[in-house]
Order: sequence, then structure tokens, then C-alpha cells
Amino acid sequence: MLSWKRTPAPHERRGPGLRWGMSEIGVLFLVAQYPHPVALARRVRDNSLFPALRHLEARGFLWRQQGQYRLTERGRNQLALTHALTYRGPSSAPPAAAFR
Repeated sequence: MLSWKRTPAPHERRGPGLRWGMSEIGVLFLVAQYPHPVALARRVRDNSLFPALRHLEARGFLWRQQGQYRLTERGRNQLALTHALTYRGPSSAPPAAAFR
């Protein structure tokens, strides 16, 4: 019996995640701070940085221009969203009397 299976588009392909120790957001943050590959390599101890960069480039979060990595609009939005969800300002802390 023959079966037809649609080939996913490049942005739909989901391979294995990033290697141990590297989160996608951590890599995006590093690229936003240090776009040059040499500067990025100096800040990461293991060899998982460049496979992570290729992974994020394939997913559309960043791209290379003239030897430097740049965040795409999708990458900037993801970084801003994660920052907004993880930042807790002083107004979010419960009053100290609630713990007594």
C-alpha cells in the first residue's frame, strides 16, 4: 500500500533540541550582546554554541550578515517575550505580612 506524506517546510522541521547546557534564550541573549562569532565563542565553555547557532538560524530566530549574527524580528520578539514573562518587579512581591 502506498502512502503519501507531505514534506515539511524548513521552518516546520523540528530536529533534536539544543545540546546540554545551552538554552535557546541564552543563545539569543548572547547574540544580542555579542554578534561576532569570536566574541560569542569566548563566552561559552563547551562546543555547543555553533550547533545551537545553526539550529536557531534554521528556525528563523537569527541570520548571518557579513560574518556577524543578527537577530531576526522573530528572535527579538521571543527575547522580549521571555524577558517580560520572567521579570518580576517590586510590585509583584507579596507583602511581608503575608508570610507571618
